[in-house]
Amino acid sequence: MLRFLVSSFLAFLILPQMAFAQVGDFDNAEGGAPILGDWRVSLFSAVSYSNYRAYWVPEKWPKAISDYSYLSFNKNINSEQRISVRIPFNFNTEGQNSMGYDLPSEWNINDVHFVLTDYNWGHLGDIDFQGRVKLYLPTSESSQNRKTAARFQVEAIAEYTIAPRWNVEYIFKPDIYWQHQTVGLHDEAAFRYDGTYTFDPRRTNRQYSLEQSLSLEYLINKYFAVDTGMGLNENWTYSSAVENLQGDHTTDGQVFVGLQFKYERYWSRFGVTNGKPLGSNRGQSVEFFLPENTEYSLLLNINLF
Repeated sequence: MLRFLVSSFLAFLILPQMAFAQVGDFDNAEGGAPILGDWRVSLFSAVSYSNYRAYWVPEKWPKAISDYSYLSFNKNINSEQRISVRIPFNFNTEGQNSMGYDLPSEWNINDVHFVLTDYNWGHLGDIDFQGRVKLYLPTSESSQNRKTAARFQVEAIAEYTIAPRWNVEYIFKPDIYWQHQTVGLHDEAAFRYDGTYTFDPRRTNRQYSLEQSLSLEYLINKYFAVDTGMGLNENWTYSSAVENLQGDHTTDGQVFVGLQFKYERYWSRFGVTNGKPLGSNRGQSVEFFLPENTEYSLLLNINLF
């Protein structure tokens, strides 16, 4: 009982980033029959709707709904390792985004990436470790506009069962970005009627990022589970002497809760996330649970073949 109370207290006290609501790495559904030899195919989709908008933007309706999806072609190397090739794409509905711009309904290809998953990195007492390494190619329009050469990511996961049906999961996920140039144009830079920008469109390109998360999960039964946790998302950018721009370091904090459902080849999660930039330069205090900082998401993972 003491171990349970201590572990639960730590799970809510330490500040990390979404674990179950992270976009991208869900192997929670059982696979079907392989196709093309030993290859299987799965579909992942993350649909999100955000209440957030920049403080200077008047609210408009409808809001844009965003979707990030990918087809994943997976092959098991052995019982503990798997390689995957993922072809991702984005889609958003017509509406206002968080910067106040009216977006048309559109879709585009995101960065194709290769994944090596290892389900057994080892053990430390009762703590199990697993992880993934990923290599992203600059196939998206935004990566090409920023002159990105490649992106490398490591995802380390530690799992610990603190009591029957209760699990704690910690995720440590650093990224390294290789860029052909240190400065690019903002993706959402807009023009005035006279052809000038509404704000300085230059921005320093990302150099490193780090996501951390700590989650507490309760297994209701074989089909349903609930999870909650807190997280941190940090980003570092290059500096540029040529453009006279300084590098930047930003940190966002998040709290979240979700309901999961799993049945054979199908896994889903409905989640609510509330986030806030930390260390605001406008002297604002850090406040969570504000309606305007809330995002709703629905994650789906289906093993097709």
